Amino acid sequence: MSFVSTPSPSSSSQLCAKTVLTKNYVNVRDYSAGSVSREVSEKLKYKLGYVETDQVVIMLSRLSWAKGVKQFCEASESLREKYPDIKFLLVGPEDLGSIDSVPRSYIENYQRQDNFSWIGFRRDVKELYSICDLAVYPSYYREGGYPRGLTEPMAMGKPVITTDSVHCSGAVEDGVTGILVPIKNSVALSAAIEKIITDKNLAADFGKKSREKAEAELSEDVIIKDLVRNII
Repeated sequence: MSFVSTPSPSSSSQLCAKTVLTKNYVNVRDYSAGSVSREVSEKLKYKLGYVETDQVVIMLSRLSWAKGVKQFCEASESLREKYPDIKFLLVGPEDLGSIDSVPRSYIENYQRQDNFSWIGFRRDVKELYSICDLAVYPSYYREGGYPRGLTEPMAMGKPVITTDSVHCSGAVEDGVTGILVPIKNSVALSAAIEKIITDKNLAADFGKKSREKAEAELSEDVIIKDLVRNII
């Protein structure tokens, strides 16, 4: 969330600051299921080394422990043998200079597994979301509003998993648009991933509800109109 201070008239004809708390928003026209063509998605999936039957679980985040990178990696390991067609895709830059940074060597250990890939920083975010079957954001970081790692895939009609942290849970309705799991709990994360990825009807329903919530509550138009009303 962010704070916006604006002048508002007072009875003494002086200007006083009015502070309004806003949510982060997403452009639901730019991020939608139809914003990336099937041809582009298929080419990207092939370029990343996936086959048609692979199911992709994606996490977009810088490499910070508090973002839940450890839990994402551990979930990939726990599901690898049972579900070899579930692929874990981690997207984001190293968190250089931070005491919370995940060492490259830690990620490289998982890179050796055939179900895990880290591709670093990317600009083709929409295209990457278009090839995923599930978006995961197991953060316990003090997020500044609804994380884009949730709002963007939701706008594209994807089911999501995040933590029950107060900084993440507001964007997701547990059992409606996705699943909330306890923080720092890779076992619960693995179980939630398995539940969604193995049930196509559930995944489709979560994805549909995610898009509806994004349009109704998280869209740029809705939040800016609400901001204007609060300022006036």
